[in-house]
Amino acid sequence: MIHATGFIAKLMTVRFLICALFIFCVFCVKFYGVVENGNAISGRVSCETHPDKLSIYGSVQVGYAKNSIDSLTRERQHSHNSDQTWHVLRSDNGSSIVLFSAYRIFVGSKLRLVIVGIEKCPTADHSRQCELRGEIRVATGPHERSLAAVILHRRLLPEHHKKVYKPVVYDAEIALSFHTQDITVSFVNGPDVSHSVTLRIEEVPKDNVYTFVMCLGPLRATNDQYPGRIVEWVEFNRLMGVEHIFVYLTNASSELREVLRYYKNMGLVTVLNWTLPVESDIHNFGQMASLHDCLYRNTGASKFLVNVDLDEFIVPRGGYRSWRDWIENVLPAAEYQIGSSVFSSRSDKDTTGYFSNISQVYNTVSLIHTYRRLHVFTNCERTKYIVRPECAHILGIHCVHEFAQCGAGRSVVYADQGKILVHHYRGYSTDTARGVRVQDKTMLRFANELVKRIENAWAKIQTNPRQYYTLPMNEL
Repeated sequence: MIHATGFIAKLMTVRFLICALFIFCVFCVKFYGVVENGNAISGRVSCETHPDKLSIYGSVQVGYAKNSIDSLTRERQHSHNSDQTWHVLRSDNGSSIVLFSAYRIFVGSKLRLVIVGIEKCPTADHSRQCELRGEIRVATGPHERSLAAVILHRRLLPEHHKKVYKPVVYDAEIALSFHTQDITVSFVNGPDVSHSVTLRIEEVPKDNVYTFVMCLGPLRATNDQYPGRIVEWVEFNRLMGVEHIFVYLTNASSELREVLRYYKNMGLVTVLNWTLPVESDIHNFGQMASLHDCLYRNTGASKFLVNVDLDEFIVPRGGYRSWRDWIENVLPAAEYQIGSSVFSSRSDKDTTGYFSNISQVYNTVSLIHTYRRLHVFTNCERTKYIVRPECAHILGIHCVHEFAQCGAGRSVVYADQGKILVHHYRGYSTDTARGVRVQDKTMLRFANELVKRIENAWAKIQTNPRQYYTLPMNEL
């Protein structure tokens, strides 16, 4: 009997120690998030003591981070997201977060998880009302997985113009062993974990498959000019060395879809569904969110990222024939900021500099309109830029807002306007101080090749381009 009592006492002591060890491990997870080397024990983290952070949990399949990409991976990355949709989270207090995408990206030798979305927070305390939670699974053995918490920093993106819905990103450093496939998120202060959404996490390659990738959008079909504009814009950028274009599409006519389908079948364009779940109260259809989705989608996949609108052309000048020619002759930098000048697209058609039946049929605005304002916008005012994705943390429409650490040398190179310039085809500025007009025929250097490319494209597109040019070309 004495021996039995002693045995029970020892057993209770062992159970006590096990429970104490478990509580200690949960305590560690609560305060430190993920345990070193990515191994952790089940735990839940609250963001109440971290007003600028949120906790994310998600279900994942564990594996190894890939450092290379084969042709199949390259094809999947630029095709399977075409039907990507928004995932809406709503809470009882009126808050809502709309998530679009999640990525595992390399920043230097470190791996980060980033999520892109837009948010609506009814109170001034945005960080508390829009916190999220979730769970991820981490390998603790050959066939074992345990739950762990990952704490992400919430970052409200700039240029939201104080609209009700604002662009937002969440990010955190994660262990290299986290081979995530999906992540489930819900509000920290939500009613229960059943109110959640699941996003697929995309893994971006690390070895720069492309040299130049472009972001376009959000694109919306407001009139029938778009099919012709798209063809001219795409073919010129191909001349400049662009290898892939991501188009964020809100809506489109059947004719515009036919043009985009042609380029998609070529493997040149990826069309992403950017049909927002909110009707209004967001600036320019969530352009800043789409821009950052494009940034993370190409961090590691492309050496350079370019963001210009459909009425803008980055044109090399002097002896340069492409963007690569120009970049190779300037100092290495994270951002190459390029000045912009307004070309009139409402009048002043130049029928002497470049006049042919083809250019008139396709109304090649960049070749027909050769008069611009003398004034050149610089220093982040209406400028556009070429950026190394791994060197950028927060982008803007006209320049980079915040840089990441990288080995690019200097942060910004301000382009010499005599070497390269953004041609912005729109109505003249009403600012009389900038009203001096000059003729600029730089684009005509590319006229013959550009027209050939446009003609060849329209010959293969199953629609008639002539019917699309009854409205003024300045209308977007």
